[in-house]
Amino acid sequence: QDSTDIAFSWVINAAPPLNQPPTIVNPGDQTTAVGNAVSLGISASDAEGDTLNYSAAGLPVGLTIDETSGQMGGTPTAVGTYAVTVTVDDGQDSAGTAFSWVIQTTGPSAGPKLHYGVISGIGDQWQTVQLPQSYDNIVVIASVGMQDGLAPAITRVRNAQGAQFELRVQNPSETPLSGYAVHYVVAEAGVYTAATDGIKMEAQRFSSTVTDRTSSWVGEAVSYANSYEQPVVLGQVMSANSADWSVFWARGAGRSQPPSPTQLFIGKHVGEDSNTTRVDETLGYIVVEAGTGTLGDLTYEAAVSADIVKGVTNTPPYTVNLSRQMAAAVVSTSGLDGGGGGWPVLWGDAPLGGGQLSVAYDEDQISDTERNHTTEQLSYLVFTSNNGPGPKLYTGIVENVGDSWQTVSVPKSYNEMVVVASVQYPSTDSLPAVPRIRNVASDRFEVRIQNPSGDSLSGYKIHFVTVEAGVYNATRDGVTMEARRTTSTLTDYRGSWLAQEQTFANTYTAPVVIGQVMSADDPDWSVFWARGSDQWTPPSASSLYVGKHVGEDSDTSRGNDTIGYIVIEAGIGALDGLGYEAGITGDFIKGVGNAPPFNVILSAQMATAIVSASSGMNRSNGGWPVLWGSDPLAGGQLALAFDEDQVADSERNHATEQVGYVVFGSGN
Repeated sequence: QDSTDIAFSWVINAAPPLNQPPTIVNPGDQTTAVGNAVSLGISASDAEGDTLNYSAAGLPVGLTIDETSGQMGGTPTAVGTYAVTVTVDDGQDSAGTAFSWVIQTTGPSAGPKLHYGVISGIGDQWQTVQLPQSYDNIVVIASVGMQDGLAPAITRVRNAQGAQFELRVQNPSETPLSGYAVHYVVAEAGVYTAATDGIKMEAQRFSSTVTDRTSSWVGEAVSYANSYEQPVVLGQVMSANSADWSVFWARGAGRSQPPSPTQLFIGKHVGEDSNTTRVDETLGYIVVEAGTGTLGDLTYEAAVSADIVKGVTNTPPYTVNLSRQMAAAVVSTSGLDGGGGGWPVLWGDAPLGGGQLSVAYDEDQISDTERNHTTEQLSYLVFTSNNGPGPKLYTGIVENVGDSWQTVSVPKSYNEMVVVASVQYPSTDSLPAVPRIRNVASDRFEVRIQNPSGDSLSGYKIHFVTVEAGVYNATRDGVTMEARRTTSTLTDYRGSWLAQEQTFANTYTAPVVIGQVMSADDPDWSVFWARGSDQWTPPSASSLYVGKHVGEDSDTSRGNDTIGYIVIEAGIGALDGLGYEAGITGDFIKGVGNAPPFNVILSAQMATAIVSASSGMNRSNGGWPVLWGSDPLAGGQLALAFDEDQVADSERNHATEQVGYVVFGSGN
């Protein structure tokens, strides 16, 4: 056998180095205020100089990371504590680092920025609600007012941002709606504590992916950011991604149980609607510890009612006693006994009258028309102003007033006080008397009564109201009202009834005007009056004239005087802790010589103060309205008469007149 040898070279090279994983630097725990822009870079390197790719898990809502640079940015939109992990990858190996990122409110000084309002005349068309301050991440909750004869309605909210939101009411069956009142509260999203912010509360937004309905009541579990002993939960569907209706509800461990300290489920539902498909919606909700308190210029009260609230066609209202007179309220489902669903509503023209909250429970009418409902609990949050900005309304009665000046001090301080007063005649033989006011200061004014003929007077009562001059609207202040001062350069008298034209600062449907000659620059008597388009017509939505007059006095010359007047939308409500009713009487108020009193039936018993003013002038002789008798508020009525001067003649009969009036309950 033959063989052949072959020779060759075999070079053994050194093994290639193993890949080194990248390194990453932990940026440390982060704290950022919600709504503030973020720019945070991650530092990382690779020994081989490989291209690095970045990713992140658990970032706060609103933040992202650039995959090539590792730069994190955006604007956080949800308060909370986030466990963040950032990973860097060189294509073969990776490295990661973890840190905590706290997104907090804009700071302890900001607080929840609670604001409430009441809006009338809401229908099924969207309208914008303007707010007095701007919010980084606003939470809005609204409740509808219901009365006999009104169709079911829920509140819809959308485009809530900055200093406004859009609002309408919606009928589940799409029946056209108009003329509803809506109460609302807004807050800055965040978590608040009693120690830091003066209230234990949280306001949150949540994306609802589940729609509950008849026979399926689940909700979605959420965690509290605070620890509560008695949580009160209120909420709102805050978007309108679906044109079809849905309404907020909340529960605890089971469908019929209110939220507890350990369990909270929230969601949207469609009751008995056969169409149960809805897209995802944003829910806004507030959790507050049950109780009463003061926050800035607001007084609030929060609680869950007893299981007593039934349907709108049972026998509403169902009332909850409050700690004081309140001005606005929001209510929400807190557990649900009725398997067909439903939602709580505020009941009546004045759901907060008499220091009570009047409520009922409503249902859709899609599968049936009945609106009876089994008893339910509900969550409520009610507010009133605590002597802060706004009208700063105050009322009082001054006893034993005569023709000498006396000083009246009030417990509130005003930048520009407007005072309106009316005389109460103590007996049937009382001489004519008009109220005179002068030296109006920040917390006091002087008052007396004056007989046009110069006769001595004593023993009368003066009812008065004081208000901060300004323009107020239902959205911001809970009432459509303005209080003004103007200089009267014209004096009206028998046969010449002109007054001076004024322009409304608000839009009114049925304005009620009351007023007062607020200075005594001329010592001779004069008295306030108001009219509309002519002498005989009350002020209207489009026409207002105010002035002073001297009736049948032959001396018609008067110097200029300051007139204060208040315009308020007719109706009933609550303002600065006081229930009120404003209106214009029928044309039946006659003279003090025509067998008074002439009574106006009120909606409730009123207690502390009344003011009234002429509303047109039927008789050319002139005159002024007065409160009649020892108790002009007895029996839930307002007792009035119309008086005249006795300068030209002694008779005090008078043709029928209309009178503008505002009456107040107790609560100052």
